[in-house]
Amino acid sequence: MFGRAKAAIVATAACGVLLTGTPGNAIIGGSDVDRPESWMGSLQTDGKSYCGGTLIAQQWVLTAAHCLLTPDGVSAPGAIRLGSLNVSHGGVVAHASAIYPHPSAKLVKEGDMYYATGTDLALIKLDRRPGNRPALLAIKTPSVGTPARLLGWGYAGKDPNGQPVFPDHLKQITMPVAKTNESKLGDKLEFTGPQGHGSGPGDSGGPAMVRTWLGWQLAGVTNGGSVLPDGTQSTYYTDVSK
Repeated sequence: MFGRAKAAIVATAACGVLLTGTPGNAIIGGSDVDRPESWMGSLQTDGKSYCGGTLIAQQWVLTAAHCLLTPDGVSAPGAIRLGSLNVSHGGVVAHASAIYPHPSAKLVKEGDMYYATGTDLALIKLDRRPGNRPALLAIKTPSVGTPARLLGWGYAGKDPNGQPVFPDHLKQITMPVAKTNESKLGDKLEFTGPQGHGSGPGDSGGPAMVRTWLGWQLAGVTNGGSVLPDGTQSTYYTDVSK
């Protein structure tokens, strides 16, 4: 059901067909978002955001499967806050009534660590219709060089004492698509930049948005990232148009 095009996801959201989802990545080197986006979601536990998500239809949030998968199955967020700039207030708060990770998504244990494999997408069905305007889904992979807007409440750097900073206010950064459709990437979009720019811990599941004549469209969902030996930072997003 997570098929080659957005119709597969929309059909799943509309019909409640099964999809099936370890928290990951924040916006590093970004700036504050100046106005709320109705589709932007925060997956929370104990009032803290641990992953992002995007409202793609009334009662349906698309996120990364690894935000929800556990060794024993799936774990629902305590709450999902939608359409707010602040992680602790504003917007609409809903809860998960069902979780549908992509059928291929699973956790695999290697030594003492678990790794997510398969298509890193999952749908959360909400317990209410929030009334927020959903995001449009991209119908094709954005071309290399297309500017994308990455958003999240994840890791934003360190304070003067060297402690990690997780902002209360929604952050964003614009980066061009660096690579797509390469065999090693599979269903991923890659964004690259100097170290200290991109997504980081706490941003997993959040959106990469591209601007079209129809408005902002969801092109990718945060999957993970790495820093290369030359200092280049790469961030990977699951292509939702596949």
